[in-house]
Amino acid sequence: MQLRHNEKLRTYSCHDNYRQDYYHILAMAITALASIEGWNYGITAGIGFMIVGVSLVMAAVGLESGGIVFAMISQICTGFGIGLANPTTGAIALQHARPGEEGEISAHLQFVDAFCPGLGIGIGGAFIALCEHFNKGILSGIMLALLLQLVFAIWSFIIFFRIAERKP
Repeated sequence: MQLRHNEKLRTYSCHDNYRQDYYHILAMAITALASIEGWNYGITAGIGFMIVGVSLVMAAVGLESGGIVFAMISQICTGFGIGLANPTTGAIALQHARPGEEGEISAHLQFVDAFCPGLGIGIGGAFIALCEHFNKGILSGIMLALLLQLVFAIWSFIIFFRIAERKP
């Protein structure tokens, strides 16, 4: 009874309903694709999208005109890749865990999920500040930060194939 009462109080605009439907359909499509091809396909495609997206962002930074639209599209490509690859990493890590170590693995995953984005943002900001300090320009710092992001995406791709070979 209380749940129905709360549901009646919740209202959404038409735009929110369409957005929720879009996310629901997208999630169903990704789930169906993963179930057909297995998690290897989703992660491989996701990391591939991340590599392409970051490379395109690096190209967009150097464009004089129209670069912002190109950068936005390439970041969408990167975000789509993250969306394909990231949700399955926890399941893969737990699948490789020895019996009784699931809690420890879960704690490590939570730490990495919280720590790594902040670390990446901090290092990227330090690159920009250092390049500005040494009169190399902010653009050079941004390119260094993006290069680091590309290196980590490629490194993830290589590591994934090493993990995929060692199926439990």
